Amino acid sequence: MNQDYKQNMSKIYRFMTLTELHNLLNNTALKFARLSTMDDPNEGLGHVLGFLESFSYSFDIGTQEIAEHHESVKGRNYITSWTMEPDLMAMWLLYSKSNDSIRVRTSLEKLELATKDYFEKNFSTNHIDSPEGTLQLDSYPYVKPVKYVSFESLSDEIKDKYKKYLEICVEFAGTDSIGEQLRKLEETRLIDVFESGYLKDESYSHEKEIRANISICTRNSVTKEELEEQKKQGTMSYVMGTATHGYPPSSELPEIINIPIPSNFVEAVCFDPRAPEYVKKEQETILLHVFPNITIEESKAFGYKPNHHVFSIEN
Repeated sequence: MNQDYKQNMSKIYRFMTLTELHNLLNNTALKFARLSTMDDPNEGLGHVLGFLESFSYSFDIGTQEIAEHHESVKGRNYITSWTMEPDLMAMWLLYSKSNDSIRVRTSLEKLELATKDYFEKNFSTNHIDSPEGTLQLDSYPYVKPVKYVSFESLSDEIKDKYKKYLEICVEFAGTDSIGEQLRKLEETRLIDVFESGYLKDESYSHEKEIRANISICTRNSVTKEELEEQKKQGTMSYVMGTATHGYPPSSELPEIINIPIPSNFVEAVCFDPRAPEYVKKEQETILLHVFPNITIEESKAFGYKPNHHVFSIEN
């Protein structure tokens, strides 16, 4: 992500209830929710399509296997979602149905730092001595803008790629160049491996989402001695870094994971501009009583513009 782009979206926002905000501030912990708890049933399809694009995955994987894979992805991936747009009416309408939600502002850098710190403390290599069943991360948790796509179109493009694979197998059968031809086709990725978790249905494009994604597994029963033996033997699981990974059913994993954040994580809050003035004042009084240093902002959404701008051409 280039520096200019990061500067342009350094301020990021999330809409939440007063109770959620209190928990965030009081517990200094940020909630990551499991994909399976999301309203959008297509969350995680990017992961599935990313696997499907790999020729080593399977030619004959069926609908049932795809559904099972999708459920597995949704069961062990957790996200926190933010937006780059503070004043979209669509966001207030969607996330503040009773006109009482609060918009929270932080920075992209603080979200990245909190996520990185959680990774460094909980990556699987830090849990060699942890008991079986301990939650651990199996990959680096990137913070990225969501890319809005048509999953159907991506699927069709992947199917076309498989057709080209078969054509190459026929055209270059028995030649020395077949491996090179297949490698080139394989490397021409439609879905970047590191972005598959940041694909979302295009119908949600109004959200302009920034997402942090963490993938959870558990410490399995492999002992330190067994791990050392795998190292000597150079087993595939050791080489791939998965020797201590366990993937239990999602029913055995929590729906919410809270990661620590610094006390200054929340930089400002904004009350729903449609809320009655007395409600906003009461919310402000409650917040400032407990957190006196927090900044209160106002949203430009829904307001009558002539109250804030002189439209007259008179001098």
